[in-house]
Parts: sequence; C-alpha cells; structure tokens
Amino acid sequence: DLITETKNYIVFTEVKFRPTHDLAAHAISKKQKERLQNAALLYLQQCPTEKQSRFDVLLVNQSKFPLHLKNVIWSN
Repeated sequence: DLITETKNYIVFTEVKFRPTHDLAAHAISKKQKERLQNAALLYLQQCPTEKQSRFDVLLVNQSKFPLHLKNVIWSN
C-alpha cells in the first residue's frame, strides 16, 4: 500500500497484484478496506494537512500496464 501526495491531495492507495485486473479488484477484502481507512485516519492525525484526501486502487497483473482507479468509494 502507498501514501502519496499530489499538489491537491494526500492519496491512500491499495495495491493488488493478481493474474487479471478483475481478479485483483475482487481480491480487496472488507478488512483491507477498513485497514486502509484506519491507516489514513492515523496518518492524518499525525500529519495534519489542508489538502483533501482520497482513496485510490492500483490493480497490477503480469501482462498489462497497471490499472489506476482514482477516488474510489467503497460500499460495505
């Protein structure tokens, strides 16, 4: 997982590697989503910023370029 910064955002990114992008996307569990959200809260408490935050997903497989999904909103 990654925490990165752009001009306007602090970006919390879940990275998943599977044989296909579809399998990678479906491999993100509810527990992993919660862990990323908790990490974001902790990070923002320790490193306050005026920037907005967002959650991204980076889906990686062996044969294609990574698929970067920006500003992902997860349903429970």
